[in-house]
Amino acid sequence: MKLSVYIILLVLMSFPAGLILGLEVANMERKYDSTKEKFASEVEISVAKTIKAYALWVSYASNHSKNKLFFPNNPQDNINTSQLFLIDSLLKNELAARQIKTEVQIAFYDSKHEKYSFLPQKADKSIYDNTKYKFLFTKTEELRLHFPKENKAIWDSLWVRLAASFFLILISLFCYGFAAQMLTKQRKLDEMKNNFINNVSHELKTPIATITFAVANIENEQVLQNPEAIKQFTKVIREENKRLNAQVEKVLQAAIIDQKELALKRENVDLHLLINQLADAYDLKIITQAKITRQLNATKTVLLGDSFHLSNAISNLLDNAIKYSPEVVNISISTENNDKYLKISIEDRGLGIKKEQQKMIFQKFYRVPTGNIHNVKGFGLGLSYVKEIIEKHKGQILVESKVGKGSTFVVELPL
Repeated sequence: MKLSVYIILLVLMSFPAGLILGLEVANMERKYDSTKEKFASEVEISVAKTIKAYALWVSYASNHSKNKLFFPNNPQDNINTSQLFLIDSLLKNELAARQIKTEVQIAFYDSKHEKYSFLPQKADKSIYDNTKYKFLFTKTEELRLHFPKENKAIWDSLWVRLAASFFLILISLFCYGFAAQMLTKQRKLDEMKNNFINNVSHELKTPIATITFAVANIENEQVLQNPEAIKQFTKVIREENKRLNAQVEKVLQAAIIDQKELALKRENVDLHLLINQLADAYDLKIITQAKITRQLNATKTVLLGDSFHLSNAISNLLDNAIKYSPEVVNISISTENNDKYLKISIEDRGLGIKKEQQKMIFQKFYRVPTGNIHNVKGFGLGLSYVKEIIEKHKGQILVESKVGKGSTFVVELPL
């Protein structure tokens, strides 16, 4: 699939995610505004009932109380500070009845003399000048209210609904992020598979072409009369056939692992014996340009595992160390252990791997980019196979690498 198609899909996916996000944000704002309006409306009703209750109380007290100092004869007269307790108590009771239990501060403004007849201690006049809660209490007195924690009270009453909206926003963002991530992974996988197909085509065509060429030459009458030439061509056919079988085997191994059908044949395996056999074989292959140093210091080397797959895994690591090394190959194999694990380290002095690439080298089909250099062959299956085999043995594989200085692959296997 082309990159432009993936971009179009991402853009199309972003529309519903953005729509849900926008709707939920707008919904949260709308809920806040409506709750704020309801708060103001409840305060207005509470004040109206407080004024009415206060007027009735004053009227009753004026008719029955012998002490005329606490209550004025006319409820329309100016409010004395001694009466604030009653007003405050009545107002708070009315507010509480409407589930408004936040702190409220009262001030009285004398509209006749244009000054405050009462302000709370250390109060800021500007707060009461600008408050929206202004109510006519008597002909000359204006009741002004201030709620220091009004916003908190509104948010507290909204938290359940807002939490639900916020949760929906998180879900939509998560789903979009997850889908975008999966789409990006799919694009990378498509790219790696395309590269894999190209590599397979090249790697399989080369030995087939060589075999075809050798067979055509053997059929030549002049070659038929030359036994030495026939031996040479049959040797080429044999070597290319081995190479072809090895390539096919790698693809089949990857298919088996992908289908989770790989079954291990467990037996006692001496890792030092296995490593020495592999190192000896590689010494014979590259004796003129290679140096494989062995430091096998482990004292406990026998573990329960599949010798065939463990051999293939270590062979893959050695093969990579050689492929990504300069002309003079310098490889070090070392072992050490404790009571539980056997540790195998394979170190080379090769090209090295960038830090951001180290996380991806164990992915199937992934190959470290080498720019315009195409001398390193492979399908990108080797390290994914190695990781799968090591993990099936309950072990782990790690890599330490610096560009231009080489890489060290560390395998830990339980004894």
